[in-house]
Amino acid sequence: MGRFIDITNQVFGEWTIIKKGSYIPDGHFKWICKCSCGHIKELLAKTLKRGESKGCRKCMSKRTISSSPLAYRHGMSHTPTYRVWSNINARCHNPNDTGYKWYGALGIKVCDKWRKDFLNFYKDMGERPPQKCIDRIDPLLGYYKENCKWSTTKEQNWNKKNNCRIDNIYNGWKIIELFRDEYKAKAECIFCKKIVIRATSSLKSRKCICHSYIL
Repeated sequence: MGRFIDITNQVFGEWTIIKKGSYIPDGHFKWICKCSCGHIKELLAKTLKRGESKGCRKCMSKRTISSSPLAYRHGMSHTPTYRVWSNINARCHNPNDTGYKWYGALGIKVCDKWRKDFLNFYKDMGERPPQKCIDRIDPLLGYYKENCKWSTTKEQNWNKKNNCRIDNIYNGWKIIELFRDEYKAKAECIFCKKIVIRATSSLKSRKCICHSYIL
């Protein structure tokens, strides 16, 4: 079990932490929480910190929808969009997550604005489109509005760190243009200046014929 962190008297939405509650088999325990209306309930710390519960069901159902759909409890905890938000936070900030070594351990983080509130993420990114996942435009940077978009799996594969980029050089071929829909690129030989259009995998594995004459 990890280091104990006392969150007594902290406030999460409508919940105020009263005291430590019952122990659960995985080595943690629940917290006894009091809603602003007086309702008492036991909740896990991670449920509160992730914003999965911000008040009792009765209080949440009473909140009215104003001109903005983000003005009330989102009720989206079981939606694909919420799962995306939860997953990026886990792999960037939870060392126990299986994806942490590829994200958080490499310095990839979720911006404070998104990490602290799902509704901020939802406002910036909107609903997750069908068959698409969140994608970072620059894979070396973290998750924030200007660096994220919804992409298909094919588009995401193009954005991996090991993909070709403009001006990169492979086997003497300098990439000058990319054709992402066809997985091809236009390249120039840095020795003889020959121009070719080939599959990116071919540019990485085959040199220009002029290399045979270079001493």
